[in-house]
Amino acid sequence: MASREENIRLLSRLERLTREGRIRWKKTKNHPVLTRSGKLTSAVYEAGVEDVLLHLYRVDETRFAEIEGSMEYYTDRKHVLEIRDKDGDSIQEIEDLTLLRSFFDLVRSNVSGLGDKISRLMEKEPTHAQ
Repeated sequence: MASREENIRLLSRLERLTREGRIRWKKTKNHPVLTRSGKLTSAVYEAGVEDVLLHLYRVDETRFAEIEGSMEYYTDRKHVLEIRDKDGDSIQEIEDLTLLRSFFDLVRSNVSGLGDKISRLMEKEPTHAQ
């Protein structure tokens, strides 16, 4: 298992390579899905790098807890980078690093083409969507 510092270095490198367009992410067709631990994911992105497959997703866990004297449901959200080998077996999961949320947002924006869409909005007069 990698140390926190190694995970931060790995995530920083993946973020740089994603920004440079050297890692191409795609949204999987099978979301939302249940993860190995049975938690519902709200989005799943994947990319192949070298001989591993990367899965990046957000997990929303509904929990039941006492809040201000009454029992309430609440949602706990975390982000996960899962590294799988060429056979699809999970090698490592990296969770809840501060950088992971911004990396997830970067990947989601890249896959959706958000930057291009915003550029087009800034260049044209608005039209009504049908």
